[in-house]
Amino acid sequence: MSAAEPTIPEPAHGPIGSVIHLAQHPSAARSRVAARRTDPPSTGYDVSPLQKLTETIQSIFRARGMTLADAATADAYEATLDVVELMMRSATARGHVAAEQYETLRQMLDEMRAVPEAV
Repeated sequence: MSAAEPTIPEPAHGPIGSVIHLAQHPSAARSRVAARRTDPPSTGYDVSPLQKLTETIQSIFRARGMTLADAATADAYEATLDVVELMMRSATARGHVAAEQYETLRQMLDEMRAVPEAV
């Protein structure tokens, strides 16, 4: 083994720190199929970013036989977003995420919190 070769074997799923491409995940493929079946045809008018986000997230739930129009499902969705925000705060406190990155992600999470009301 030469000095240029790593001494730690690379994990089978890719190099450490590699990006997980969710579009290649099996559940994403199911969601894309469901979205193609449930997306309404284009009407030629502009759709707001919230509408687009709502349609995307709702199609993921529909692919699993659920809807954010259901109060229990919407509550579980909100609890999940709370857990994600806790993880983000922890990552920021530990120095894994910069404050500016945290703020950008938190704003995105806030936009996601509006989805159940838009359904």
